[in-house]
Amino acid sequence: MSGGGTGSGDGGPFGARPMSPWLARVVNLTRRLPRNGLGRRVASLARSTGSRLHGGAVDVEVLGARMRLHTRGNACEKRLLFTPHFFDPEDLALLAPMIGPGFVFIDVGANVGAYSLFVAARAGPAARVIAVEPHPVARERLAFNVRASGHHATTIVPNALSDRAGTVRLRILAGNIGNTTIAGGERARYADGGIEVETETLLALAERHGLDRIDAIKMDIEGHEDAVLSAFFSAAPPALWPRLLIFENNRALWSRDLISEIAARGYEVLKTGPGNAVLRRV
Repeated sequence: MSGGGTGSGDGGPFGARPMSPWLARVVNLTRRLPRNGLGRRVASLARSTGSRLHGGAVDVEVLGARMRLHTRGNACEKRLLFTPHFFDPEDLALLAPMIGPGFVFIDVGANVGAYSLFVAARAGPAARVIAVEPHPVARERLAFNVRASGHHATTIVPNALSDRAGTVRLRILAGNIGNTTIAGGERARYADGGIEVETETLLALAERHGLDRIDAIKMDIEGHEDAVLSAFFSAAPPALWPRLLIFENNRALWSRDLISEIAARGYEVLKTGPGNAVLRRV
């Protein structure tokens, strides 16, 4: 976990970590890059350079939220800092029109809170946002960002989701704490993080929080999406099936054709990747 071993609680309140003038110039440039092949290549180079030269954290407002973002050790934070307009723009555009007062949202693999904060900023205090993040460093950063943004309706859950309750060890990609999984298989790039976490099912999570409906779910759990969602749809009553599903398209890692399986339950496929799949209940 190169450069990612610290949380956000040790740097003072939000605003205590402003951008240096040179980093602000780089960020101003990268945030104006076009969303095309050339823009993405330039952005990648700028993110890499900025990360090497600035090894700390900075406080910024992005996606309607206040966040403390670290320039090393987490690809998600670098994307949010340097190129927020590259951050799942199609997916957020499909989600945004649905958000309103009382919105119920579950963010599985919340990382530092991009989706959770995006929803909370638009849904207001009556919303229910449940952010699931088992990695302790990412979870500490998530909690800081939630506090800094004043989104008191957001509940942070330290468990991992799976198809059964139990205990597992997290597997983490070196240099990127956001790429954490409990999925099995031969994944040589992943190392045992030495972190044990409890697991629960998505249905158990919803029942434990007293939900009678779910408006949207976003899930990014590095290849374990099929286990979690298949178990959920097999056991959950249709009243709990979400109106919108956004999940990372890890088809090569799944044991089943998850997208077709969910579509057969009455969902329209809006997007299949690369990146995320997005399905809407018809």
